[in-house]
Amino acid sequence: MPPSGAVVRSPRIPRGEPLDLVGRPTIWWCHRAAGEVWCEAFGTPLIDAQALRFGLAEMATEPEAARSLLWRAAAAPDDGDPDAAHLCAMAKRFATETGFTVADQALQLHGGYCYLTEYGIEKIVRDLRVHRILEGTNEIMSLIIARGLTGAA
Repeated sequence: MPPSGAVVRSPRIPRGEPLDLVGRPTIWWCHRAAGEVWCEAFGTPLIDAQALRFGLAEMATEPEAARSLLWRAAAAPDDGDPDAAHLCAMAKRFATETGFTVADQALQLHGGYCYLTEYGIEKIVRDLRVHRILEGTNEIMSLIIARGLTGAA
């Protein structure tokens, strides 16, 4: 037990649910939907639009980057890394922001259809929003990150 008045700095490993919710299934669904007949603009499938393809590439890349940071943060406490708390805060913040952003991009791609429960995108967005609050808001994670960078208390 720590002495009275001691600050316990035990980093919590962030959970990966935001990435599991949004990752490959959402991107697959967006790719599939963009190629559907009902997803046309100006007489051509949305998937033929270069800007949309770039968006899909970002939607695939960002969760992979977040996953890598989660793995690094998960190993940090076991490795005795003095920056473990800093890395865990970065991983939590980046993973939850990435998950929400990708889900929001999926919602945008689907347009009005995304609000129908049969597509499931609306539920993913709703479920991901809470992860930006749970186990310390992302604003608190930013504060922890800034303290780690500046050495401020």
